Amino acid sequence: MTKQIQPLARIPMSRVAVLIGVKGRTRKELERISGAKILIDSQTGEVTATWDTLEIDPILMMKMPDAVKAIGRGIPPKKAMLMLKDDELSIEIIDLRKWTGKRGTQINRLRSRLIGRDGRIRSLIEEYTKTDISIHGHTVTVIGHHEGLADARQTIEMILNGSEHSTAIRTLERKRKNRKEQRRMIDYIQL
Repeated sequence: MTKQIQPLARIPMSRVAVLIGVKGRTRKELERISGAKILIDSQTGEVTATWDTLEIDPILMMKMPDAVKAIGRGIPPKKAMLMLKDDELSIEIIDLRKWTGKRGTQINRLRSRLIGRDGRIRSLIEEYTKTDISIHGHTVTVIGHHEGLADARQTIEMILNGSEHSTAIRTLERKRKNRKEQRRMIDYIQL
């Protein structure tokens, strides 16, 4: 029986405890779902998986680094593990430094704009696109289905580029309405 070692990701030290979980539950659940043995270096944040070559699922092997990155970027472990179970879910990580450089005050300003007062903007984007969004450090992590990811990314980029919140949300609402109408038309044609 041969083993294959796969480096998964390097996560921030502040998220290592979340990846391990209380009494190792999160790590054990990841191992149960994937069938791999997960090793976490608590000194560096490096995460690797050891796969049994006889039982490797190539899809899980490709999705495992994304699930670990998602946990490292602030997504709750239960939501990140859904990526391993649902082939339609994907992750998108947007780096805020693309808009600000390394100026910390500008990154804080953009993070605040994306979150909105009492988290309202973030929750509206999540609700309309059916995605999960985490704003952690200098990144925005979005998990969802492809259609919702594209809409969420466009709305986030509009806000980062300086659009008013109302304009970005209105655009998102219009897209959502158009999609519903298209689905109704498809259902009507199929009947």
